[in-house]
Amino acid sequence: MKKPWPVPESDEDAGRFVAEAALARRVFAAMVPAGRDKRPKTATVGMRVPQPLIEPRKADAAPVGVPYPRLIRQAVGRALGEKRR
Repeated sequence: MKKPWPVPESDEDAGRFVAEAALARRVFAAMVPAGRDKRPKTATVGMRVPQPLIEPRKADAAPVGVPYPRLIRQAVGRALGEKRR
């Protein structure tokens, strides 16, 4: 029987899982690519954002294991990549 992937609570939990896991019994189909943009970051944009807009992004980023600024950068990238009508 295939086992689902656990969601580690800490780096120690993740390390213990990797050390002890029988990976052949895991379902790899549930894995998704991280989606990290490999292009060099050549420009800096500084802006102030209301805290109530940031807190939900932190909550979104935590279970995925990515820094919340990366989620914000991806959202800005999607918005800037959209074609204008």
